[in-house]
Amino acid sequence: KMYAHPSGGMIYVLDSATGERRESTLLDLENLTGLLDALNRIECLATLVSPRDVEESLRDVYAAACMLRNSTKHLQVAPNDSSSLDYIIDMAAALVGTKEELSKRPIITVVVSPTSPLSYSNDAADIVIKSADSGLPVSILPSPLAGATSPVSLAGTLVQQNAEILAGNLLAQATKPKSLVTYSPRPLSIDMKTGAAGYGSVEYAMMSTVAVQLAKYYGIPSDIAGFGTNSKIPDQQAGFERAATALFPSLAGPNLLDGAGILDADVTTCPEQLVIDNEILGMIQRVRQGISVGREMLALDILAEIGPEGTFLGHRHTRELFASEHYVPSLFDRNLRNTWENAGARDLVKAAKDQVKVILKTHVREHLEKSIDEELNRILSIASRALHRDSN
Repeated sequence: KMYAHPSGGMIYVLDSATGERRESTLLDLENLTGLLDALNRIECLATLVSPRDVEESLRDVYAAACMLRNSTKHLQVAPNDSSSLDYIIDMAAALVGTKEELSKRPIITVVVSPTSPLSYSNDAADIVIKSADSGLPVSILPSPLAGATSPVSLAGTLVQQNAEILAGNLLAQATKPKSLVTYSPRPLSIDMKTGAAGYGSVEYAMMSTVAVQLAKYYGIPSDIAGFGTNSKIPDQQAGFERAATALFPSLAGPNLLDGAGILDADVTTCPEQLVIDNEILGMIQRVRQGISVGREMLALDILAEIGPEGTFLGHRHTRELFASEHYVPSLFDRNLRNTWENAGARDLVKAAKDQVKVILKTHVREHLEKSIDEELNRILSIASRALHRDSN
């Protein structure tokens, strides 16, 4: 099975009310987490936005607390340094009982990025060591930029990111043998005309697909990029680019697919894009199931029974198999034109906006016990004093 999660650390949101881009806030993250908690095909989370109304030295800790409070799904965290990681581990342990229990049943994965080309900062190395020592999964996430921070050739970039991941894996295994490490590259290409990273490029999809195969070669779980786009809004460009960059690597069989919610080269997100991506994931998962060709599926006896000029519409075979054989979207419109017009002639973004409103109004999140919530507040208070002091 392939699981999906959103991208993390985006700076901006497209405001649903105005359509304008603005800096993200902690309230945005709370609402987006509630939305993600309800989306059935996004099974785990990442800190989708980095709230700009929180002091920079505290953003990672406050973002983790916000998401732990508003969803029960597994969470990927990207701490600034090992000091921040201490407080995030304390909060996760508070939810499951103890640090020992957390190591047995980790509810968080720690994301670490080497510095391309071919180096780890002291902070990144410390995070790998502390995560492994704590029994937490570690996601090694290099982001080489072909032609800038890695060789311009796709194969050369794949060689480099492979070495960067294996180095992180080696550090984790040396710290604690049998540590769980995920192979999580984001191998991008550079647009030489603009200097921008090609999040919607076909080369991104190609390198991500090969990365799945490399992870399988080493027997390491893979967390692979998808849904990339350089489009600034949920438009046709965003739709095509994200479908291509998600579908190609998905067919290679990754364990995790990253990127739901991405816009504008991974600096902007919006709730409408998340529900659109949830729908795209449904179609991708159906493609991954393939076409079954067993006796029942070949339907030779049904063909003989119905014969020429008959209809299969009311047959038992159709009733029993339609739901499993055919994906039926809940967001994309398949109505006849008259029906679509009479219902308001909504385009995809308007339909997504309406779905977001319904989900946020009706979805019931599981609330933390009062004692756990108070413990998170206590940890945040200690972190605020310590990390604010350290940043001065």
